[in-house]
Amino acid sequence: MADSTGVEVSGHKFITATLMIASTLKPKLQGSQNIGLLLPTSVGGSMGNMAVLTLGKTIVNLNYSAGEESLLHALKIANVTKVIASKLFVTKLKAKGFDMTNVLENVEVTYLEDVKEALSKVKGLFMFIVG
Repeated sequence: MADSTGVEVSGHKFITATLMIASTLKPKLQGSQNIGLLLPTSVGGSMGNMAVLTLGKTIVNLNYSAGEESLLHALKIANVTKVIASKLFVTKLKAKGFDMTNVLENVEVTYLEDVKEALSKVKGLFMFIVG
């Protein structure tokens, strides 16, 4: 799998990373069925989508171009209280005039960058133990 940013991963790496992300997200998503996603169309975004699906959750993809009012309405009618997002993506959206601050203020947001950082620490510890 590859994306326009130049990131390319094998199917094995994609599945492995997706399952690791899912295991990190599982405790954070407990108690919620419908999970909002505000992610770019990228390898990381695809991993985030698949990770949520592997947990048996219902994905509610949030289309930033729909506008703030529509996004808030979508969160309300879908009963979304937790959102998986990308800090970098949200920052880029804001620079393009799509400020997600109000959309995300009343939901619990987990950023994929924070999940990736936690996974890096786990991987480092694993390599230390094994190596």
